[in-house]
Amino acid sequence: MEYKNNMAGAFCKTYGDTIENRILEYILENQELDFAVSDMAKGLGVSKPKAYEVIKDFETKGYIKKSRIIGKTQLYVMNRDNKRIQLFLKDFDECLRIIVEEYSEENEKLAEPEILLANVYVGNRNITRALISKLASGGA
Repeated sequence: MEYKNNMAGAFCKTYGDTIENRILEYILENQELDFAVSDMAKGLGVSKPKAYEVIKDFETKGYIKKSRIIGKTQLYVMNRDNKRIQLFLKDFDECLRIIVEEYSEENEKLAEPEILLANVYVGNRNITRALISKLASGGA
């Protein structure tokens, strides 16, 4: 996830746009992938020393764990067994649900419904199925 023009995502807009929350949001958005701290820092526009400081704190709290080493680069992955991470994931999903809801409300204002074939992403997370399910069930 890369913050264009330093724009925060839905999670940070809801819980506060701090460096810690930006890194947490990055981890939540890339929950299936392992990541290098330097790549994450570059994508978020955070200094490497600050990124490493936060990652060390998150590792101590059990939010992330070391996954593998490629060359000289340590990669990390989200620790799904951590109770707080499980809570953060629920909150993150709720933030995405709200975005879908707001998007649907905005599109209700269109005069004629149209069919648009596209994948919908929030950060790196594909929410196309959530939108299709919501629309198919008659939800707004």
